[in-house]
Amino acid sequence: MGVAVSMENQAADQPGASAALRLIAEVNDLAAIRRFVRETITQAGGSTQAADDLVLAVDELATNIINHGYRGQPGVIEIVIRREADVVVVQLRDEAPQFDPTQLPEPDTTLPWHSRPAGGLGVFLARRQVDTMTYQRTADHRNEVTLTKKLS
Repeated sequence: MGVAVSMENQAADQPGASAALRLIAEVNDLAAIRRFVRETITQAGGSTQAADDLVLAVDELATNIINHGYRGQPGVIEIVIRREADVVVVQLRDEAPQFDPTQLPEPDTTLPWHSRPAGGLGVFLARRQVDTMTYQRTADHRNEVTLTKKLS
């Protein structure tokens, strides 16, 4: 596990405070990602519900990056969490081929389970846990998904 955590700026519960985690994209590191998100959101003054929602959203997106973006090849995931007023902003960055999860169509959840295609619910679940989800391809050719969630 290649994990690097850095805290920047001021106290975690103050607007503008941020924390970053950079690691090798491996399924074995998902527990470290979940722990980082939960601890950082809690330190930023987020409610238990906000932390739970963001842990689920980030876990689903990070799993997709590892399994579908890098497809078993080496890669890096960077997660930056910062507090802005009464919201927390989480950015996931990776160097996998370009993929915009905000463009995925919503799955048909009215179909019976046995009639649905396998998979395809991770991004749907992530979207449901956050207030906003945006995507951009950065100038340095990385995927960047930004999530926002109210702290309370």
